[in-house]
Amino acid sequence: MIDYGVIYLLSIYYVTLVGEPNEIGNYTVQGPLALVPLLVWFFLLPFSEGITGYTLGRKLVGIKTLGANGTPIGWRRALKRRFLDFFEIWMSFGIIALIMAHKHPQKRRVGDLWADSYVVPRAETPNKIYGVEETEDEFSKGNRTINIALIMILLSVGACSAAQGLGDKGDNLGALGVFTFLAGLITYLIGARRKRNSSKAVDTSPAP
Repeated sequence: MIDYGVIYLLSIYYVTLVGEPNEIGNYTVQGPLALVPLLVWFFLLPFSEGITGYTLGRKLVGIKTLGANGTPIGWRRALKRRFLDFFEIWMSFGIIALIMAHKHPQKRRVGDLWADSYVVPRAETPNKIYGVEETEDEFSKGNRTINIALIMILLSVGACSAAQGLGDKGDNLGALGVFTFLAGLITYLIGARRKRNSSKAVDTSPAP
């Protein structure tokens, strides 16, 4: 809930900063700029949790989200996990998540089961607590690197769109978007090379 509180406050500040007042005295944001709060949510929750294992709230509380192999789950699985927040946390006021985490032997809620993730203390891994095998081959590392690259490219597109909506005020943001896009392309090439080298190693390994 710490993360959603931060996102809520940032969204309010953003809307009052760039929004236009309407007839009833509130502020509204239209066009590409309306996607910025969604990008903030994506960056602070699925992206951060998927790439590092932490969100701001999890860092403060001292827990992290990992896959069965003891590594971060990647943004796509984290997005699956966070998609169910709407049902487990918001629609049920957190009751479903609390019941599942309490009843499940590995303290996993529905989102964890769908994304195959584990929430563990900062100094622990699923291997230490549940005896889950901890391995990550080069192919998996390549996939993770490509995931990071795709997120960087997505963020760069969002930054450029926001810069276009801000006009002259968005020059610096646009430059940052271009830089992030180029960095994302380089990161993607690194990940693709890792996967290719891994595939070659498998192809050239002697048959048993």
